[in-house]
Amino acid sequence: SSWDYADRAIGLLDAIETIKEEHTRTSSPLIGIIDTNNFAVSGYSTSGGGAHTAVTMDSTLKTAVSTTENVSDAFDDLFNS
Repeated sequence: SSWDYADRAIGLLDAIETIKEEHTRTSSPLIGIIDTNNFAVSGYSTSGGGAHTAVTMDSTLKTAVSTTENVSDAFDDLFNS
């Protein structure tokens, strides 16, 4: 396969950066109302593995909600390769 959990994690982290940018963008409906110090990620199935991986990549994330059977695979990929 051409993707892995890290790819999903990078997508989740990129989405967080986009939301943070909306907090300061002048014409954003979200300007000034986002708590940019508290973020979490979540995912189901493969994206659940991505959520788990995202918290290992970004220590500022508060938590991850991962509903997947493959979290152990993501752990193995990260720490046993």
